[in-house]
Amino acid sequence: MLVAQQKGLIYLFNLLVGVPLALSLTYLLRILAPKVGLLDRAGLNRRKIHSTDKPVAGFALPLIFFIQFSPFLQAYFSLALGILAVSLMGLIDDYQPLSARLKLLIQSLSAFLLVAFVHPPTFLGLGVQGVVIDGWFNLLFLACWTVGVTNSLNLVDGLDGLAPGLSLIGSAGLTSIALLGGSDPSLIALLGILTGSLLGFLCFNFNPAKVFLGDGGAYFLGLILAYLTPQVLSTSVSGGVASSWPLLPGLLILGVPLFDTAWAIVRRTVSGSGIMVSDERHIHHLLLEKLDHRKAVLTLYLSQALLSAGAVFFWIYFFG
Repeated sequence: MLVAQQKGLIYLFNLLVGVPLALSLTYLLRILAPKVGLLDRAGLNRRKIHSTDKPVAGFALPLIFFIQFSPFLQAYFSLALGILAVSLMGLIDDYQPLSARLKLLIQSLSAFLLVAFVHPPTFLGLGVQGVVIDGWFNLLFLACWTVGVTNSLNLVDGLDGLAPGLSLIGSAGLTSIALLGGSDPSLIALLGILTGSLLGFLCFNFNPAKVFLGDGGAYFLGLILAYLTPQVLSTSVSGGVASSWPLLPGLLILGVPLFDTAWAIVRRTVSGSGIMVSDERHIHHLLLEKLDHRKAVLTLYLSQALLSAGAVFFWIYFFG
């Protein structure tokens, strides 16, 4: 097992490489996107609150993953294939909207590919003790988890910098646990890549945004966080081997997006509109009724930071 200092250097190196790479690629896509018609059109529907067309540059994030994580791609082939599938699906959706059912099918296939060919950890219930789930039911649970988290980051992507910022805060919580625990160096490298790319991208995406994340970037963030959360928690609990993971800190790490998604499902089910029908009653829409754009985003950042801190303290108390 690597000592904490070595793991920290792995993380820092990949973070420092990821920031300028993200700045460069996002700037390049900011220029290229309007030329190829990759724009988020203002006023296209009631959910579009921006006043001018914005370039969609979130595909820079999966590109950075494939560039920086290339030494590990063979070992993480199913993860790479899943990321490629959902990111390309999102990119196409940014050009020409796809049906919700087709997107759900592609996400589900990517999720089952991911959990079937990557050693899947079991989970321990909500806390430290619980029924350990294994076998096919575990694969089904993790596939549903992956689809749910993947969609949650897309659903919460409604304000400048919101989805990338929440992802950055959640990944910071995972990084703290990974560095304190026994996570594999490749997972720590991946966290460094994710953190660096998000920091660079947010320079263009934070309010007032110069570029938008788009579905290609949002689905990437959802899938990679859906993968990293159980992997980091399980290897940190077991000292380097993916085995069991406590569900509660996983829910806290992604607390704001998951709560918003759960609330959307309940709200739409009760109203009878259908869970795949979009609306303007997400948490960020409600906050905009009381706060300005930036304060609404910062309020959700603070909420996610408190939840992520709770996840870290939970892990330290029970497993540290």
